[in-house]
Amino acid sequence: MRKIPLYQLLSAYAVLGIWAGASGLISWLLVHPWDGASPLIYFAAFALAWVIVGMGLHRTLMTFFPLLEGEVPPGSRQEFIYHVFFCHFGSSSFIRWPHVN
Repeated sequence: MRKIPLYQLLSAYAVLGIWAGASGLISWLLVHPWDGASPLIYFAAFALAWVIVGMGLHRTLMTFFPLLEGEVPPGSRQEFIYHVFFCHFGSSSFIRWPHVN
């Protein structure tokens, strides 16, 4: 089991922050003009924006940083790509990070 280095965790959290910030901004811009919008509407807009931004962000990152098939050598660029750009998109939980065997 490999340990994920701190700089990779911080990079992954930065990507998550950009993802959440973009989703929040989009949902706010869409719902804010409505007078008397309930928190449920804000939540629904955020959830929809989260999915759409996540799909776009994942495709964009995988275009510029492709994850190749095969073994992932420790300390390689592929390991960085896996830990930073793939773990949080493929994981159902952001607390438990999957490890490369």
